[in-house]
Amino acid sequence: MKAIKYFLVFISITCGLSASLDHAEKQGRIIFISGSCSSGKSSIVKILAHELNAQTFTFDDYVMPLILKKFITKHYGRFLAFFISGLVMRNFFTTVNFLSDKRKYAFQKMFLTDLEEGLALEPTMRMYREVKKAALQGHDVIVESPLYLWGNISFTNCLSEFDNTNITYVLAYCPWNDLVNRIKERNASKNKKIHRELDWALGNYMHTFNTSPNFHSHSLEYLSGQDVHKTITEYAQSSYKKKHLRLLPETQQVAFQKFPDTVGYYVYPRFSYDLIVNTKRHDPTQGASVILDFLRHYNS
Repeated sequence: MKAIKYFLVFISITCGLSASLDHAEKQGRIIFISGSCSSGKSSIVKILAHELNAQTFTFDDYVMPLILKKFITKHYGRFLAFFISGLVMRNFFTTVNFLSDKRKYAFQKMFLTDLEEGLALEPTMRMYREVKKAALQGHDVIVESPLYLWGNISFTNCLSEFDNTNITYVLAYCPWNDLVNRIKERNASKNKKIHRELDWALGNYMHTFNTSPNFHSHSLEYLSGQDVHKTITEYAQSSYKKKHLRLLPETQQVAFQKFPDTVGYYVYPRFSYDLIVNTKRHDPTQGASVILDFLRHYNS
């Protein structure tokens, strides 16, 4: 009887180990693409998803409607929250663009305060759990989501949701001057859906990267503090309001803190990425190819 018992235990352990190994082999890949606003993430994600036949989860489509609904419910009531976040608006930019400048500024300040208090953390972790679930079921998954927004708003602690997964972190990086020009070109379009606030884009850039007057081994660009001051001063003018290019006082303050002098500054990522794609040098198709090549090498 003991021999039979030991044999059954051996079979149970072997089967369990085999199932675990099989599960690990079938686990899908997670490609996490981050970067500042308008850095070119979305275009790369679309191409990459097609090439890999992957599921996609984006911050704008998944998290933003949830946090907008929570925010509007808190400040304006349930009915308006249902109408705006459920039927009309899908992201922050389309929500604020129909407001007057005065109301837009008030909305932004309240929204930022709530974000700093953790408004987006739980919805972001919920999305990450869905991503992990899909990957564990064998699907390749692409995530487009920021790691930093404004001030102390960081989602890096949420990344623990991806423990024990096959994940690659990619930064879509657009240099400062090209980012300014990119926003100007978008806002010159008659298609208002692609318009973006320069204030949000540059603010997001400054919280995605660190700066130092001293050389850094991971620096991506060298910016003249004088040129940055010139840009900030120019776009602080009220004449840029209607073009969505005016920089708010808070953003100006952050810029002068980030680039306090007119000397040169090295710009480098706050997070340690596996791969960085320069979206000035690579168009979306080329950027997606760089990522695919990296994945083939990484998995070989």
